[in-house]
Amino acid sequence: MKICVVEDDPAYLFLLKEVIKSVDINLDVISFVNGKPAIDFLSLHVVEADFLPDVIFLDLNMPVMDGWMFLDVFEKLQPGLKKPIPVYVLSSSIAEKDIARANQNKLVVSFLGKPLEDTTLAEIIKRHGFKTKL
Repeated sequence: MKICVVEDDPAYLFLLKEVIKSVDINLDVISFVNGKPAIDFLSLHVVEADFLPDVIFLDLNMPVMDGWMFLDVFEKLQPGLKKPIPVYVLSSSIAEKDIARANQNKLVVSFLGKPLEDTTLAEIIKRHGFKTKL
C-alpha cells in the first residue's frame, strides 16, 4: 500500500511516519511539504497506477498550496487518474467550519484530528483492502 502525506511540519511528518511503521513496516510513504509538489507528482503519474498512492493524508494549513487549493485542483485531476484515491484531511484545526467544509467535499472520506493514532490508521488501511500487523 502506498500512502501519500501532504504535510509541511517536519516534526509531525516524522511522528506520522513512526505511526505508519508501527502499523506496518511495509507501507510505502511518499510525502510532500505542500499541495503543489503533490499535484505535480500526481499529474506526472496520472496514467501509471503503480506510482499512484492508495490514500492521501492532507493537511489544510500549508504555504504555497494549502489543503483547500489542493482539493480544488485534485478534483479536476481525479477523473483522469487510473484509480480513485481517497483523501483524509489530517488537521490540528478544531474549527467547525473547517470540519464541515472538509466533510462536504466529495473527495474527502473523513476529517481526522492530529495526531493520527495507530488504531485509526490501521482501520483506514483495512477499509481500503490492505492488511496491517495491528
